[in-house]
Amino acid sequence: MSANAIVDRTSWLSVALATFVMSSSMSATSRATSLRVVGTAQFQSVRSEALPSGAKLTGTLRDDSRQALAGQAVSLLAAGAKASACDTGEPSGVTDSAGRFCFILSGSLPDRATLQFDGSDFYVRAQRDVQIELNPSPLTLALDVGNASWDRNGPARHVQVSLQGTSDDYDDMYEVRLAVLRPGEPERLLAEVAVIRASENAHFEVAPLALGAPGPSTLVAIVGDDPGQPLARTTAQVLVRSRATLSWGVTPEAIRPELGFDLTALVSTPGLVVGSGSVELISGSKLLDSVAVRDGSASLHGRFLAPAGERVSLVARYVPDQAWLDPGEPIELDLPLARLSPWLHAPWVILVALAAAWIFRAWRRPGRNRSRPIPTPPATAATPHVSVVAPATGHSGWSGTVRDLHTRAPIGGARLVITQPAVDGAAIVLEAVSDSGGQFELAAVSSLPEGARLTVQAADHSTLTQAIPPRGRLEVGLSTRRRSLLAHLLRWAESRGLSDPVAGATPQEIAGRLHAQRSPNAHWPLDVERAVFDREAPTAQREEQLVTASPAVDLPAPLKR
Repeated sequence: MSANAIVDRTSWLSVALATFVMSSSMSATSRATSLRVVGTAQFQSVRSEALPSGAKLTGTLRDDSRQALAGQAVSLLAAGAKASACDTGEPSGVTDSAGRFCFILSGSLPDRATLQFDGSDFYVRAQRDVQIELNPSPLTLALDVGNASWDRNGPARHVQVSLQGTSDDYDDMYEVRLAVLRPGEPERLLAEVAVIRASENAHFEVAPLALGAPGPSTLVAIVGDDPGQPLARTTAQVLVRSRATLSWGVTPEAIRPELGFDLTALVSTPGLVVGSGSVELISGSKLLDSVAVRDGSASLHGRFLAPAGERVSLVARYVPDQAWLDPGEPIELDLPLARLSPWLHAPWVILVALAAAWIFRAWRRPGRNRSRPIPTPPATAATPHVSVVAPATGHSGWSGTVRDLHTRAPIGGARLVITQPAVDGAAIVLEAVSDSGGQFELAAVSSLPEGARLTVQAADHSTLTQAIPPRGRLEVGLSTRRRSLLAHLLRWAESRGLSDPVAGATPQEIAGRLHAQRSPNAHWPLDVERAVFDREAPTAQREEQLVTASPAVDLPAPLKR
């Protein structure tokens, strides 16, 4: 064999060996690129529900990382029964975007059935044997919020949700959500979703501020993949409290207490416009005013005798009427007293001097024959009345004069109405209106049934209603609403020992005595005082409101002198 032959043979063997190695390498590479990574699928939250003609079975298909498997074919195998998808009626169903499926079972229902997922390019085949329970034990929730009164500006509160179920539920994973529900607002999610098994607890940290404005709130715990159709739901009530803060709004630079003065107090709390409760104005131990809060403010009015000294100290405090508002600290206001200038007394000094000179002159003049004194008319009753001053003659009816009870001035435009009982209330029989001199006339009526009444109404005066008087000339005395309200207040106070029948008492003194007894009605005498001394006369409706609001409380026995 020649040397060239040996070389050729060696080259051929090298080429063959290299070709074999390359072929093996390419085959291995091909096998590596055909490998696939697949995950596992699980049936979760499977529940059965009885229907009139069968049963309904629902659940969710998820992977091993709890991600929903959407668009996957799922079937239900139940011996002796027909299984069809809820939405299509086909034997197999397709999961929705949240991985949920639903089957309807009809026919002869077995005790158990098999859910089956045939797998896909990325997930292996899975199945689960389930029990068809027509009356399953439902999942139950317990919501523990600790102390149900939460400080709105306080730290986060711990909330625990406990989930309980049947033994078949213990291996399933369930989503637990925590939401808040406020009056007039939609339900709102509070925290991230927690995933637990039945017989486990979910824990949440909730900041009171996250619940919203102060007031009652409802915490809601929900279990299930679909918040709109939860597997279980429970609630707990929480009261979010907040402290009210008082501040002064409009205040005068100086005051003359005996003439009255006005102040504005502002009530605020974070996250809420305060529109309830009241603000009390106090000087020493005396309650000056109590006013309801409207839109975060209260307009106060005070009047009292000026004390000795140059300044006066006032205190305002907020009295809430809602359980979630704390009153906060009272606020003080120190105001200087406005003193009168000595020159303001000069006109009075001049008038007194002139009066003294006139009296001295009259004393020096010769005496005159005294004329006969004019007889003083008899005093009229101090209460509104209708009096017969002269009987009727012939077939005449009623006539007379309407006067103001205290000034004796005639009242024009007064309306006098005679009514008789009717099915729907009272029917008008006669009606007249007094002229500018207070004169009126009502024609005679042949007969009036029992229960007929005479009603007299006039502007700024309290309405008077009484039984029909005998025919003749009448004298009608009406009291203004201001005087009627003041008289009603004094009678009320005397009957409850808050006013001496001899010495009397002012509305402020009556209010102060009620305040000392911690009565919630201490503002009522001040409301009456405002109506009596206001620039505008009280309306008939306002008079009725104040009389109806007379507090009915048991108080100490009357004062003894």
